[in-house]
Amino acid sequence: MKIIPIFLFIVIFGIYGLTLPNINTGYADSDELIAAAKVIGVAHPPGYPLYTMLAAVFGRLPIPDLSFAGKVNLLNAFLHSLTVVCIYLISLKISQNLTQNKYAQIFSSIIGALTVGFSFSFWMYSIVTEVFSLNNLLIALTFLILIQWYYNSKNRLLLLASLVYGVGISNQQAIIMMAPAFVFVVLAKNIRLFFNLKFIISC
Repeated sequence: MKIIPIFLFIVIFGIYGLTLPNINTGYADSDELIAAAKVIGVAHPPGYPLYTMLAAVFGRLPIPDLSFAGKVNLLNAFLHSLTVVCIYLISLKISQNLTQNKYAQIFSSIIGALTVGFSFSFWMYSIVTEVFSLNNLLIALTFLILIQWYYNSKNRLLLLASLVYGVGISNQQAIIMMAPAFVFVVLAKNIRLFFNLKFIISC
């Protein structure tokens, strides 16, 4: 069953890849972000440094028949495909504590992940250059790590979740809106951690 996330990624990434434009669509900030990646420059505030660096790398990959803009669009497809896999893994982990039926766990998790992956807005931002794909991935990855921590209580996972969340803040400050949800997960599991000053500083 470990092959399912890989298969899911390949299917989603393949479909996104087949539907993405090989041009700059001019949608929202896509033209500015592509230009910033092309010259390895800075986009409008807050600058989106992580996204523009990734876009600069992706735009220079030796992929035949794809323009620079097409390659940066492909970056979004890649990031959102990983997000769908994270959503599948989150759903699978939660469903394992709701039912013992493995087929129900897997089926419901796949359906949930595909529902998100093929929703209109999610798909649209998967094939055009925008910063939301990286933001969504970092939010999903933070939740996935937090849920893994919730069920096995290994505090190094909480440190890792803090790192991913911090990286997310460097990309798009909207991720700050997720802080109450992340704090709630920690409070629900171990409220004593909030009185451990050394650990909080580490996070």
